[in-house]
Amino acid sequence: EERGIPLRCLLRRPHEWQNRMAPSTELAQGDVLDRASLDRAMRGVGAAYYLVHSMGSSGDFTEADRRAARNFAEAAEAAGCVVQIGHVERFNPAMLAVRHLALAPMFVEAHRLATFNPRGTDVPVVIDLMIHDIDIVLSIADSPVSAIHSTGTAVVTADIDIAHARIEFANGLVAELAASRVSQEPTRQMKVVEAERVIAIDYTNHELRFGTLENGHEHLDQAEVTFESETQ
Repeated sequence: EERGIPLRCLLRRPHEWQNRMAPSTELAQGDVLDRASLDRAMRGVGAAYYLVHSMGSSGDFTEADRRAARNFAEAAEAAGCVVQIGHVERFNPAMLAVRHLALAPMFVEAHRLATFNPRGTDVPVVIDLMIHDIDIVLSIADSPVSAIHSTGTAVVTADIDIAHARIEFANGLVAELAASRVSQEPTRQMKVVEAERVIAIDYTNHELRFGTLENGHEHLDQAEVTFESETQ
């Protein structure tokens, strides 16, 4: 919208969002499980962003998610529009700033911790939370995965509530990811380590911190950059 491109958002209950959206944003009522509403929403659309999931919905999550994705893809094809599939963390202001940098990561470390919420517990924490960091790491790795090592445990649900993953890439990059939905304090952070630079990303506060790597020791002593929420 800042570039003059009109934006239309598909919402189940648009009236609940009228005061939370820019006046120029068009709100369309519909549901990804309702193919007819998708057809109406995509009329005249050039590009559509699929940023939804079916966690928390009644019934079988896997089947609902597949049906939603199929409806969206078919409606987009019928409307002749391009589809962008991704996760919302890609559009975090701090992450958008990182993408403008010339990255050569050697090591990535991410912690995504949340307090317990029954919503989304019908799937493991990897799909609930860690999937966002997996998506980011794959997008900056620029290399195929060569090995994955993972552990997980159930704490308060019948599925995995705490998970750790080590992802190794063919170019030597190693990513260590941790996710929990039973933590005391919420955290959404990532650290990217290069040969001589360290970038610390705070997704929650939209902050970047830059530092140096000297003799194996990190020095996050350079200026901190904060991005206002309006830049989302």
